[in-house]
Amino acid sequence: MIRAKKGSIIFTASVAIVFYGLVPHTYAASKCTVLGLSKNIGVELGKYGIKVNCVSPHYVGTPLVLNALGIVDRKIGDKWFDEGGNLKGALLDEQDVAKSVLYLASDDSKYVSGINLVLDSGYSTTNVALTEAYNKLFPSTTQQTTSKSV
Repeated sequence: MIRAKKGSIIFTASVAIVFYGLVPHTYAASKCTVLGLSKNIGVELGKYGIKVNCVSPHYVGTPLVLNALGIVDRKIGDKWFDEGGNLKGALLDEQDVAKSVLYLASDDSKYVSGINLVLDSGYSTTNVALTEAYNKLFPSTTQQTTSKSV
């Protein structure tokens, strides 16, 4: 990339780096590290025409995420994520994340470097909807949820 004076590096972090308190400290620290690394590398490589960006998705109902949350059925997870999203009628999936990465890698974003593209339907601007939705949809587990990280 340096020889070509062109390129794009894209890191994946998490929406957990723009709101706090819902994930374990080690997870938050690792994702904050990814964002910091992307910004530092972006400063270093900008002089070579290399874009460096980060994508931070909110919950996507992958098996890894659902397992970590103790949810066995993706439909239930998707219902929670949909209800808890700030932007109604939109549900983040793997393809949305992939399309965001493709945008950052493409020439359509030729002047975009050093950003953290947060894919959270505006959740980080509200920071209440997901928890409220969980409590509404799963009232019998609300007591357990408040004592452990969701």
